[in-house]
Amino acid sequence: MKKVIVCLFACLMSLAATECVNAQRVNFGVKAGLNLSTWSYDDASLRPGFHAGGFATVQFNKMFAVQPEVMYSMEGAAWKTETTTTVLGTEYYARNKYTATSHKLIVPVMLQFSPISMLTIEAGPQFGFNLGLQGHNKFETNVAGFANSESDVDYDSEDYNMFEMGIAAGLKLNLTRNMAIGARYVYGISPIIDEVKVGNTVVSDAVHASNIMVSFNFAF
Repeated sequence: MKKVIVCLFACLMSLAATECVNAQRVNFGVKAGLNLSTWSYDDASLRPGFHAGGFATVQFNKMFAVQPEVMYSMEGAAWKTETTTTVLGTEYYARNKYTATSHKLIVPVMLQFSPISMLTIEAGPQFGFNLGLQGHNKFETNVAGFANSESDVDYDSEDYNMFEMGIAAGLKLNLTRNMAIGARYVYGISPIIDEVKVGNTVVSDAVHASNIMVSFNFAF
């Protein structure tokens, strides 16, 4: 699988390099924005984060372009459980909040189609490199004898995959020649955490990451 991904990446880069020779214009720029990411894990909810980086738009004509990007992206997922009970008119609760945070270097290569000057439709592969993964747990309760607590967890690099292959698609609204806002959905085809088996029994399913990205783009 890794050999196929490497070959695909090499082919895309070769194609982009070849097409750049025939391109009418190449623009460079920066972008940043909001992430709303999660994992394909039981009861996982969206975890806010952010992304920032640069891009190069290789324009072939008024309608078609390819845009490779390099960005830092903070992603992850969140979980929340709460138990409440009422005893003699007093409500007691126990809440547990857990967040997982992944730090990634992402390299999307977006093929872009602009049917009109104000609107761009884009899709393409995304190559992700996990730089680190941390967890944070927060426990709160008003039950006597139990204390509130917070703790951090640093995952070992053997607990997750360093490389992720994803597919991305989105829309971009071109406000001016230099400024645009866009929204993109990214799904991890390869898992961030592999399936766990004991013998022939699946103990834990593979975990895939997904992300909604809202960006502001500025081209020089």
